[in-house]
Amino acid sequence: MNQELIRAFDIIAYLQDRGITHSLSGENVSSGWVGVNCPFCEDQLNHLGINLSSKLFSCWKCGAKGSVVKYIQRVENCSWAEAYNILRKYIDRFYSFTTPPKEIRTTEIHTYIKKFGSELPDAHRNYLIKRNFDPDYIAKKYNLLAAHMVGDFRYRIIAPIYMNFELVSFVGRDITGQGDPRYKNCPDSISTIPVKSCLYNIDSSRKNSVIVVEGITDVWRMGDDTVGLFGVQYTIHQIRLLSKFQRVFVMLDSEALDVANKLASDLSSVVKEVEVLQLSEGDPAELPPTEVAKLKYELNIR
Repeated sequence: MNQELIRAFDIIAYLQDRGITHSLSGENVSSGWVGVNCPFCEDQLNHLGINLSSKLFSCWKCGAKGSVVKYIQRVENCSWAEAYNILRKYIDRFYSFTTPPKEIRTTEIHTYIKKFGSELPDAHRNYLIKRNFDPDYIAKKYNLLAAHMVGDFRYRIIAPIYMNFELVSFVGRDITGQGDPRYKNCPDSISTIPVKSCLYNIDSSRKNSVIVVEGITDVWRMGDDTVGLFGVQYTIHQIRLLSKFQRVFVMLDSEALDVANKLASDLSSVVKEVEVLQLSEGDPAELPPTEVAKLKYELNIR
């Protein structure tokens, strides 16, 4: 059994895919653990903890304990071999292997992204103008590309994603108002790092403070020292990336206040100062530039 693969298991991604309620903080959850209802007993209060480092679990109610492979067996009602194969599908690409396993490899994102145009056509420019963005400024600052009339990303603005100033993935934003979904992520099989393991615009955040928003258009409005989650849901990888900051201001869309409060709670164990900035309506992308400048001045992020 490869113990390194077990330690590299992305337990949060697995729980999210299976729709299993979990918590990184709160009652019955210690720092460095994720709490879930124990599948080995009649538990409804997160008595089973899974260590985020060792991937060993223990239930403080019934005493069940063991490797996360045993936990997967119980949840999936499958054999040890089947559970181990499931585990191998959820490998944390941030994990530093002593000897990288064959299934962990980067992909040719640079080749794939060349299919998109470097000049924004009128339709793409008009979308930005309608959203009160300067298309020339935004396209240059964020290296935006354009998908045209054919392909999986047709009629979308393509926003490259950089981590440590290296292209790792991209997301496409529909410009027609009819595309489903509005935001389409680059497939993980093409990405060097999966989209939800990144924070959009993180390389612009060189200070000790950062504002967290949902989407790429929110980032375009808020500018430097703002990062995007690529949607309202967040991952343990993104929490890890945010843990390097001393101050984090969470400003999600107005209808996502519950998620914002949960994110702030999860961050509070790894970030010195966390605050939720509540919008009365709409999302950060709709804020006037003067209001953005005033807010960042008041937060001493400028």
